[in-house]
Amino acid sequence: MLQRLKDDFHLSMITLVGLIASCTLLPYALYRLATGSYLVGVVDLLMIAVSTLSVWMAWRTGDTEKPGFLMATVFCFGAVLVCMKLGQDVLFWIYPLMVFIFFLVAPIKALLLLLLMVCAIVSLHFAEQSTIFNNGFQLLAFITTTLITSIFAYIFAYRTHLQRQELRRLATTDPLTGAATRHSLTDELTYAIQQYQQKGVISGLMLLDLDHFKRINDNFGHHAGDQILSQLVPLLKQMIRQQDSVFRYGGEEFVLLIK
Repeated sequence: MLQRLKDDFHLSMITLVGLIASCTLLPYALYRLATGSYLVGVVDLLMIAVSTLSVWMAWRTGDTEKPGFLMATVFCFGAVLVCMKLGQDVLFWIYPLMVFIFFLVAPIKALLLLLLMVCAIVSLHFAEQSTIFNNGFQLLAFITTTLITSIFAYIFAYRTHLQRQELRRLATTDPLTGAATRHSLTDELTYAIQQYQQKGVISGLMLLDLDHFKRINDNFGHHAGDQILSQLVPLLKQMIRQQDSVFRYGGEEFVLLIK
């Protein structure tokens, strides 16, 4: 379990946010229900339930995108409802929530969700008997600080997203040939086995080894050998189907995964 958390950053973040949300909101939910604030208590319990369900879905299916979006959407919706009921007492919770959202969904989705949430909270200020802001200065301060927080959080999350994509590309793509690496082959084989066990989908493997490749390196140099390897992979990709994959297993050895 710990190894899976180390390997899947998004899964670990969904698990962490779900755990923090459940542990933090449960005492408040019980207190609200005990003191007669049933709407707020039910909303808190709903967010706890959705957090638990999202974490379970992510662990069960391996899909972290949908559970993360579900959790983020319910959190934003719950924050608006609680603000409508409790007013200023909830505003301080908006800022850690904004950080949480960027860990749950893609940066652009998080930014859009937060903008919708802030717009909804601001619109409540103009409703009758609103207790969220005492005056226009508090409203302006809230809008300014939430926008600044959202923008800087978006920039940080977007840059982190790009860096993680680049690291993933470097880890899964051979820099010389452009073929997938042995690490990627392990993941693809695991997925192929699961597909066979669950759906009966049959896959095939082809192992290719260039004969006498050492002679090329010895007679013409490693640069010539590298050119041959880099030209081989595009030829292989032209000969296989789009759903098939080419992996560099090591040296002059390649593996074709036929799906």
